[in-house]
Amino acid sequence: MINTNDLGIAIVDMQESFLKKIPEEEVKRLVKKQRRVLEVAAQKDIPVLVFEYDIGERTINEISENVKAVPRNTSLQKIYANGFEPEEIRGEVKPKDWFLEQKVKRILFSGVYATDCVADTGLGARNAGFDILFSRALVNQNEVPFGGFETYFSFLGFQIISYKQLIRY
Repeated sequence: MINTNDLGIAIVDMQESFLKKIPEEEVKRLVKKQRRVLEVAAQKDIPVLVFEYDIGERTINEISENVKAVPRNTSLQKIYANGFEPEEIRGEVKPKDWFLEQKVKRILFSGVYATDCVADTGLGARNAGFDILFSRALVNQNEVPFGGFETYFSFLGFQIISYKQLIRY
């Protein structure tokens, strides 16, 4: 079991046009696991922030429906990869401020384009003072980085956590 007291969740770029570039079976697996984590977030009142790339479409319904069930949730649109850069955000929500208001110290990142937008936004969050968590089950992209996702995210200084430990409560 993972301590969820100061945990927040970030969902990055779960939009149709990005998901089309990943094999359908992988998308189904990713969505199923993210939805399960969001169910836990709703039950344990873990705050969720959804990052959407500003391409004229929203997060897919399968995810956004679960996000709505989380008591503390919000979303924002970003114009570049790093959703933690204030200059790269459209709208009023600033992720650092929002997570701090929710008393979050650690953020679990999930989404597509794991080595691009997920990693860049995670690094932005780390630079803003948050501890970053990663679970292989909650990210994907159309190709695996050299050495695998775990090696890549460990190199970035992200803490690797077990999906099964996360959903066990």
